[in-house]
Amino acid sequence: HPAFRCPLVPGAPCVLSEETDGQVVFTRFDPLQGRSTEITRLPVSSLSFWDLSPDGRWIAFGKNAETSGRIRLLSLNGDPPRDIQVGDWTH
Repeated sequence: HPAFRCPLVPGAPCVLSEETDGQVVFTRFDPLQGRSTEITRLPVSSLSFWDLSPDGRWIAFGKNAETSGRIRLLSLNGDPPRDIQVGDWTH
């Protein structure tokens, strides 16, 4: 299912996610101009949810799990990925 999010910061790009060939493709997106550059691809199996940080610097995603919770952060500015452990928050 295509979905997009836009940050609160003016001028920062929106992000579009689309599923294709078993992957979720994240692309920079302008609501008036359409898609631009691809950001990353992830296996569909690796995420159940995603969102864009309010400042537009990070894509946060995770997978519903039974035993542990983790949110993965991917930078749109070239910073290394980060993990946030959320303990017992699993779904």
